[in-house]
This record gives sequence, C-alpha cells and structure tokens, in this order.
Amino acid sequence: MAIKSAFSEQAIAGDALDIIEIIMTIEEDLNIEIPDHLIEQKTNSSDVTDLPHNLTIEMLQEIVTSECSNT
Repeated sequence: MAIKSAFSEQAIAGDALDIIEIIMTIEEDLNIEIPDHLIEQKTNSSDVTDLPHNLTIEMLQEIVTSECSNT
C-alpha cells in the first residue's frame, strides 16, 4: 500500500463504502470519534463519493493521530 496514494489508486482499490467501514472500525477499536468535518477539510470535499479519490492513508493517519491525542 502506498500511503500517499488515494484509496482508489491502491493495488486493491477501495470505494466510499469501504472507506466508511474502515473509519467506523478505527473509531470503534480506538474508542474515538472522527468528525466528518476533519475528513472534509483534509479532502477538500463534503461529497462521500469523492473519498476514494481524495483521501489517502496518510491523511487518515494524520486525522486518527490527532483525534487520539485529543482524548
């Protein structure tokens, strides 16, 4: 997996539903809440269908790290 590449560009590409499931699993496993506005800010889009093309693993990692440090 290339952390700087969008989910849609990965060897096993993910769609919007896959990404939402990943985010929900992270939230549950780490007992955190990832506000939608943080993802929207990182991806410059509020449209969930844009997630696979705009969100990278690195971006998601930054959001999760930030939220973990806030708890």
